[in-house]
Amino acid sequence: MSFKKYALTALIVVAAAAPFTTQAAGPGAAAAFNACTKAFVDTYLPNRVVRQQSTIDFTRSPLEFWNVRKYTIALRALGATSGEVVAEARCIADRKGVVLVLDTPPTQEYVAHANITATLR
Repeated sequence: MSFKKYALTALIVVAAAAPFTTQAAGPGAAAAFNACTKAFVDTYLPNRVVRQQSTIDFTRSPLEFWNVRKYTIALRALGATSGEVVAEARCIADRKGVVLVLDTPPTQEYVAHANITATLR
């Protein structure tokens, strides 16, 4: 098997694992994460090609997510070739997947308190 096939397999595994990771944190986390990701892409990255989430970091234990009513998610988009930050935002969504807030306050104000951080490429 060539290197290209290995790279493609790894990319598929990462893309396929993202939904299961959020579901492991609870159904509310998955709904909030999916809603926030869609809102972020639609608002800050219109008309751009965005690949699956490349990094998802739960700042709490997945077991702690079962009783959370609102999730704060720190989102960041990086340029595929440059690696530079294209957009950053904070999203607050409830466990039903309703986006309550999508804004861009100074990063230090929300990243430290985020339940989930995600980087898109």
